[in-house]
Amino acid sequence: MSTSSTSSSTGTRATAALGTLALAAAGVVLVATPAAASEEHSPAQMIAKITGPGSINDTDSRWNVGGTDLGLMWDNGAGQIMFAIGDTFATAPAGGPDWRSNGLLRSSDADFTTGMMLDSAVLDGDGDAAEIIPSLKDPGTEHTTIPTAGIAVGDTQYLAFMSVRQWGEPGEWDTNYSRIAYSEDNGETWNDTDGPEWTNTEAGDNNFQMVSFVRGQGDGYIYMHGTPNGRLGAAQVARVPEEEILDKDSYTYWDGAGWAPEETAAVDVVAPNVSELSVQYHEHSGQWLMMYLNEEVDVVVRTAPAPEGPWGQAQIVASFADYPGLYSPYMHPWNEGPTVHFMMSLWEPYNIYQLAFDLDTDGQITRPNLIADPSFERAGESGAVSDVWSCTGNCGIDRDINWAHSGSNQAWMRHNTGWIDVHQQVPVEPNTTYDLSAFVTTGGEPAQGALGVRQVGPGAQVLAETEFTELPVYERQALTFNSGPNTAVEVYVGSNLDGDRWVQIDDFTLIAGGTEAEPDPPSVDALRASLEAYTADGAVAGPIAHQLAGALDQVERHLDDGRTQPAHVALDRFIRHLDNPKRPDTLTPEAASHLRHEAVALREATG
Repeated sequence: MSTSSTSSSTGTRATAALGTLALAAAGVVLVATPAAASEEHSPAQMIAKITGPGSINDTDSRWNVGGTDLGLMWDNGAGQIMFAIGDTFATAPAGGPDWRSNGLLRSSDADFTTGMMLDSAVLDGDGDAAEIIPSLKDPGTEHTTIPTAGIAVGDTQYLAFMSVRQWGEPGEWDTNYSRIAYSEDNGETWNDTDGPEWTNTEAGDNNFQMVSFVRGQGDGYIYMHGTPNGRLGAAQVARVPEEEILDKDSYTYWDGAGWAPEETAAVDVVAPNVSELSVQYHEHSGQWLMMYLNEEVDVVVRTAPAPEGPWGQAQIVASFADYPGLYSPYMHPWNEGPTVHFMMSLWEPYNIYQLAFDLDTDGQITRPNLIADPSFERAGESGAVSDVWSCTGNCGIDRDINWAHSGSNQAWMRHNTGWIDVHQQVPVEPNTTYDLSAFVTTGGEPAQGALGVRQVGPGAQVLAETEFTELPVYERQALTFNSGPNTAVEVYVGSNLDGDRWVQIDDFTLIAGGTEAEPDPPSVDALRASLEAYTADGAVAGPIAHQLAGALDQVERHLDDGRTQPAHVALDRFIRHLDNPKRPDTLTPEAASHLRHEAVALREATG
């Protein structure tokens, strides 16, 4: 499905061009005008690039899938995920050679939470991903055929697709019909002519041109939510007994009070705009989920107690401001627990990404990504990082879809000597476990680098790091840390340089681990390490440094000899020095607060 979102790269990015189509095979380029988009924060975390060059699946070299979209999924009933893709090209962005209207890939990856690995594809005679539903490729008659939903009943695979007559203005396209194709050989071949069809009206307002399938909870029905052609319509819902999916007369439509046999009785269950929707039951919250692209060009989720609703307020999952050109959020059928993994297409670089977010038992988004501007797409035209990011040394923003992990922007830093980094200060809860990740690639002279987290201010201690040296393609770097007594931290990617070296960074994530974790137990060694770090950085200097070290030596000797009371006297002396620095002393407020916190905790821990 080759509709696009383009963007201006201003600090208050607020435009999205929806509807651009570039299909070189058809010789057509339609350029859309901008439409309003939101500036909301994105709770979602980036998991992996699934298709295209530099993806975890190398689909470009394996199956000639260099640029594609959609990635709608269903369980085939035999231990595989079917993964249907839209307009596909040998190269990205859209409009490259070897255009196919659609394709089908497969996965048996049960551990998909770090990025779904693809195992196989339906292939043509050249070993490339084949077009499974043919199209005329004749604009005005039938331009392309786009999958919209899939489901398995027994050993048969069912795939809904829309016949696109032509692409139009932003967010608009005209369809001929929606139809259900079926396959008896795990998707290798399809009957795409005999299934039930929802023919579009002359006015283009049939509400089941783009659909989703979801199985009911033990009631024997398949629920089909639908929207009109384009991105400007509402959602309605029908249902059919599983074994009668190919019998259109067996479908009934929600009329607001019950299920009616007449399609014209269907009422809106979600108001416009609803586009490229997917629906799933979420066992952790006991709610039905609906994800789609809304009127503000954000990916949102709603919850409901039943497939027909009532559907609750939309919650933003991923915003246009952070992921320009986002669309088609399709949930993974094997989601378990609070975390919802989904595929999302990005017009630039015209490929599919896996993201995730968490819901609590009430169906509310929890554990959001705490990083502001996580994908560096909010930067202005100057080439500098946005205001929420800072640099140590030489850094900035590149705008090139071939250099970014997602979208068109990524941060870079480059120099030939010393330490450089890109960092952001983030509020955190004390004594809580956090997961931090970012996508990093490097070039030039090899040198040690790290994704890390440190305290804020002079004398800041590193709380955790994971190191890298050479990363020829983007790789996800990740670590887990405990925030300790800190209420804010700095996350960073940095490198020590010894020759011309550059580092490129994209798609940061920082999420809470979900439960408060016990910090490391207080100890003399930990307090001494903190004091030495602050002293080395100059946050503690002058006579007070020696006084604190001396008091700590006394604490250690007394504790080693089992003398708790004298040890506490020495700790009290340590704390008094922190509370009463003299004129020659250097003692920053951050160092004083942190050292006092550790000393008091040590006193309490030793009884």
